[in-house]
Amino acid sequence: MKKLLISALVLASFGASAGLFSSDTDDAIQTIKEGSPDGCPYVIGDMIDLAFTNETWKSGKTKSGRIFVDIEGDVNFRNQEQKAFMQFEVDGDEFWLNTLKLNNQYQSQMMTRSFANHLCDSVK
Repeated sequence: MKKLLISALVLASFGASAGLFSSDTDDAIQTIKEGSPDGCPYVIGDMIDLAFTNETWKSGKTKSGRIFVDIEGDVNFRNQEQKAFMQFEVDGDEFWLNTLKLNNQYQSQMMTRSFANHLCDSVK
């Protein structure tokens, strides 16, 4: 089962165990979509679908082989419409949230946790 663990690593990263995974960037998107946060029974794909509007998913691979998945879209968070940007890094069968920006502003670890809770609550 795919599982996403919220940790206190640099920038309040999401870490995950994602089961089977190939290094293909399309598979990286699926891995994240099918992952679920620790303490939240819902998968990230469903949370994004319900919380975001006009969302886009993009993936890419650097020359050094690092794989990133970017999710952008509009979200109502804390009673405000905001532009959200989430960047996950995928490594083998693990992934974590590298960056969360709201309205082009980097967010703190505490705000990232609050946003993760908001995403989970959007499915309930």
